[in-house]
Amino acid sequence: MKINRRTSLTLLSLLILFVASFAGWYVLYRATLQNRAAIHITEELLGKNNDEVSYYALLKRTFEATEIEREKIETYFVSDGTVVPFIESIEALRTISGISTKISTLAVETPESGDVEYLHVVIDVDGSWDGVYRFVSLVEKLPHAIRIEKVAFDKTLGENSVWRSNISLRVAKNKLGTQ
Repeated sequence: MKINRRTSLTLLSLLILFVASFAGWYVLYRATLQNRAAIHITEELLGKNNDEVSYYALLKRTFEATEIEREKIETYFVSDGTVVPFIESIEALRTISGISTKISTLAVETPESGDVEYLHVVIDVDGSWDGVYRFVSLVEKLPHAIRIEKVAFDKTLGENSVWRSNISLRVAKNKLGTQ
């Protein structure tokens, strides 16, 4: 069987057209895959960015919602600006208890960890047993982070017996010095 020239040219043209179409389709397919990969990466980045934006928005709302609680917690710490009012509150307790006091030590201490500071206070107290006991009880109830480390009692003998006490305490101090 003999194929005429016109039919062979047509078949050759169709074959070339088919190969060219397949090559074109393959190039477009690869470009589409690359675009989809780029779109997927972009969507992931946008998703992460949206997650970060949502996280920071949540963090900001939480920070704003806890402002009152944070301010209250700050009052438990003595700062550079509230040392004098703290000492004045101790002096007010002296008056309420009917005793005499003398602050023999007032120092800022930083432990080795360096995470916090403490105001170390040593108070010498003279008065009746009830007054000294009331004073110690009231110091414990001050609205600060107080740790009483040592309380020593001694009674003088004689006609005018007086109870003497030496109270050593530490108060948590705000290192930032705010308030």
